[in-house]
Amino acid sequence: MLAIALGVLPAVANEPLKVYLNAGNVEHLHIEENMEVVLLQAPSDKPEIMLDELITNKINFKLTNNKLTISGKENSREKMVVYLYVSNLKSLTVDDNSQVKTLGTLETGKLDVYVDNNTTVHIRTTGSVKAHAIDDVEMQVKYLSNTQTRKRGY
Repeated sequence: MLAIALGVLPAVANEPLKVYLNAGNVEHLHIEENMEVVLLQAPSDKPEIMLDELITNKINFKLTNNKLTISGKENSREKMVVYLYVSNLKSLTVDDNSQVKTLGTLETGKLDVYVDNNTTVHIRTTGSVKAHAIDDVEMQVKYLSNTQTRKRGY
């Protein structure tokens, strides 16, 4: 069962446009093209897909085989933050100057996180996180114990 719903809150003054998306049971998430995404834990009880035309003109969404790709459109210069509700995330790929963080704690088992250079990912989860580098970039992994580890991806 896959649930995707979308909502929009207008930006006030110089605040970024806030976009809310329920991706429900999506297992694989790919964020690219200078996006800022906040992940939140969500129940998967709404099997519906709703996309507002305003948002589809500013953000690209592609869903194939339980993988959701979100990317900014080249012609959209407006600053946006996508609040993405997930309930079954197993892998996260972040590239092209994108930023991802969690608000609260995600309920996951093992989560594979793939990052490239110039990205920032802050994840809090009940499960384990395994970090992977894209294209042999050097990355820093920091755990809640405040022990910092440098890791070279292969």
